[in-house]
Amino acid sequence: GKVSWPVSIPKTGLYAMEIEYCSASTKTNSIERMLYINDKVPFKEARYLNLTKTWEHDYDEETGRFELDATGSELRPVTEVVQKWSKYAIADAGTYYANPFEFYFEKGENTISLEGVREDIIISAIRLYPYEDLPSYADKLEEYAKKGYTEGTDVIHLDAELPAYVSEYTIYPIYDRTSAITEPQHATKIMRNTIGSEKWQTTGQWIEYNFHVENAGLYTINLRFKQSELSGLYVSRRLTIDGKVPFEECNYLRFDYNTDWQVGPLTDGGDHGGFLFYLEPGDHTLRLEVSLGDMGDIVRRVSESLSNINDSYLQIMKLTGADPDEYRDYGFERLMPNTIRTMLIESRNLYKVSDYITELCGSKGSQTATLDKVAFLLQRMGGDEDEIAPNLTNLKTYIGTLGTWLNSSKQQGVILDYIVASGMANRALCTQR
Repeated sequence: GKVSWPVSIPKTGLYAMEIEYCSASTKTNSIERMLYINDKVPFKEARYLNLTKTWEHDYDEETGRFELDATGSELRPVTEVVQKWSKYAIADAGTYYANPFEFYFEKGENTISLEGVREDIIISAIRLYPYEDLPSYADKLEEYAKKGYTEGTDVIHLDAELPAYVSEYTIYPIYDRTSAITEPQHATKIMRNTIGSEKWQTTGQWIEYNFHVENAGLYTINLRFKQSELSGLYVSRRLTIDGKVPFEECNYLRFDYNTDWQVGPLTDGGDHGGFLFYLEPGDHTLRLEVSLGDMGDIVRRVSESLSNINDSYLQIMKLTGADPDEYRDYGFERLMPNTIRTMLIESRNLYKVSDYITELCGSKGSQTATLDKVAFLLQRMGGDEDEIAPNLTNLKTYIGTLGTWLNSSKQQGVILDYIVASGMANRALCTQR
């Protein structure tokens, strides 16, 4: 079905869009809708909207943890859909772009339409508003200083395996025995003491926690985590507190690669140390959402390069067939100069991406090695037409390798042990301002 709403726009310009909705289904599928503005899909990234459901784990009422089996080991909790109102700012489902989309509307009467693709929902409101860029962390520090905010005194400890809500039923607590200090721990019984890894690695998935603050002040948020999935790279998360991203850098939180467990504050990898957050007394929510962060631009660029390289391969195949004769003069430069030029352009593009990743991460790794190999082959084939036919099979293999690289880079896995909000660290960051 398709539902349309008339909307009167007071002024021509760009508007962000927010939908307030509630799931009407308890099925495990996510909610999907197709967006139309004035009966047209505005652009391909906004064609399909993915709206998450809200799931809740069933904890034991007495212990606040999990049910036990006959041996005393903790069982996986039952997970059920919670039918509660949620707000969804229409944004890129692949998180190539961090902030909400902006749509162009002419002054006067317009229509917004949603077409059902999957699952039932109830919609209470659709809101259009002029999007304002988030403040930077530097701006926030100046605001803290002007308002005279001081360091908070609470120490708030959250067991990561006990979230209030999750976005999918597949995100559930797991157990870890790679470290003796992962809490809680038992020598013989299974203790579900962590959450994450492959259960929480796809863009758009989120975990949410509730916590209470007694004393207002500036707090750092520290995590014990392990990111051993992407060698030589980092994974990203987006942070929201009470439903809002506090400042721009919170779209690009960074968890660096290491085979060991790490403890550190939330940061985007900059030289400012851990971020400070001002928290008022009362109840709050903290949500960590899987995103590509800075990797979004990298993945998008490599994806575009892969598409162009594949097109070049198919053009060459039309001339040579699947089994080219390496001793034959096909006249590639004369017959398909644009294809040769494309290979050289994409070689340079992949080298630039490799250099950018090296700059971000501080060193080269297996991820950059893959890009360098493909870039070198393209440079070799594009620079000498005699190298095209003998290396066409290699190019086909490398196209598959590049596709695997893209898929692995999109898998943003990280494991969490605990989260601690405290006012005891990075005291000087605010006072310097």
